[in-house]
Amino acid sequence: MGNAKGSKLNFQVLTGSSGCGDEEGNVFSITGRAKVLGGTKIFKKAKGTLKLTGVYDRGQGTFKVKFSGKLTLL
Repeated sequence: MGNAKGSKLNFQVLTGSSGCGDEEGNVFSITGRAKVLGGTKIFKKAKGTLKLTGVYDRGQGTFKVKFSGKLTLL
């Protein structure tokens, strides 16, 4: 991908993405898709739609997201 250091990727989470919490409302699983809207430096002309999966843990105060898919850098 080249040197992405200091680059930022802009995206929009698409309609239809969702989350589901546990019975206590402390841990939430998140799934969806994100449309890439460009960014800075190496990602300036980036395009693509990425799948996202993640977990928000209210008790720990953590939010982890993984993106996967094809990203085109023009």
